[in-house]
Amino acid sequence: MAADSKHCRLIIVTPEAEVFDAEVRGVILPAHDGQYGVLGNHAPFLIEIGAGSLEIEGTDGSKQSYYVEGGVAQMKDNKLTVLTDDAMTPDKIDRDKTNADLASAIAVEATSDEEQKLKETRMKRARAKLALVGI
Repeated sequence: MAADSKHCRLIIVTPEAEVFDAEVRGVILPAHDGQYGVLGNHAPFLIEIGAGSLEIEGTDGSKQSYYVEGGVAQMKDNKLTVLTDDAMTPDKIDRDKTNADLASAIAVEATSDEEQKLKETRMKRARAKLALVGI
């Protein structure tokens, strides 16, 4: 059966497993430089993934989210493949640990540009996870 032209296939793969494979209506990716929206029959691309929420709209209008961190996304032949270092649903995010990670990152006194960049990355990751779980 051919895929609906309004849909595309989304596959999410981590080093450990394939975590998602289905036809979807649309996807919003956290690219390294901002959010990137994808619908069926999107032009081919290859982008770097940042840390944040990957939002999926199913063919039935249902919504699903994953926290993803790092990797690449490729759109080719109406198939979006996301190869990412980490992909987890909101129920797998440990709120207490993530709050502690954020507090720890905020407490760091950066003394160099490199340390400041690392601090900001850690804070961004923790805040993205917390936003996904509704905090």
